Amino acid sequence: MNKFFNFREKIKKLENWETQYRGARSPGVLYASVLGARQFGNFTFTTLLLIGGIGFQFAGLITYITLPKYVQEINFLPQGILLVFYGTLALTLGLFSCLILYWNIGAGYNEINKMEQLIRLQRNGYPGNNQRVLLTYEINEVIALEIKITEGINPTQVMYICLKNERKIPLIFTNQVTSLMKIEEKATLLSKFLEVPLKIKTATVV
Repeated sequence: MNKFFNFREKIKKLENWETQYRGARSPGVLYASVLGARQFGNFTFTTLLLIGGIGFQFAGLITYITLPKYVQEINFLPQGILLVFYGTLALTLGLFSCLILYWNIGAGYNEINKMEQLIRLQRNGYPGNNQRVLLTYEINEVIALEIKITEGINPTQVMYICLKNERKIPLIFTNQVTSLMKIEEKATLLSKFLEVPLKIKTATVV
């Protein structure tokens, strides 16, 4: 019974946390979830790192034991050691990227509350005291909304709120291939809600 009551108390605390930080749902509150690290491009990059790291380490170690004929022309010193080093480096970065995906760094929500005249941005951080970061801004500080679209091998779309002190706060970041029309629809809705102008900037990275 005590475990059941403790569980109910935890649920109440979670509900109170959501009410305090996410606000009551009403026409005066605009709420949107934000994707974090768990995106297709990040999963692909992590997989390639792990596969490449294993391949480099395997090739480097094979040069040491010199069993397969196709690597006997490669000496362990210095080529083999370099292969092992690059493989270890790739595996280390791949494992770190796996942890980022596991923690879902950057995920959270955006809340624009006209009743309180506040913008709340909550994001997941690294484990520790600041694992959940909550940023709060006043709506009257916002002067514009901006979309920056980068085209190329790794396309990205970022939506910013521009403040009076010339700061740009990212609201949405994604490296998924999303149609420009969908991004513009979200940005148009948000700019109308905030009653600020909308700017669109595009860039191409080769």
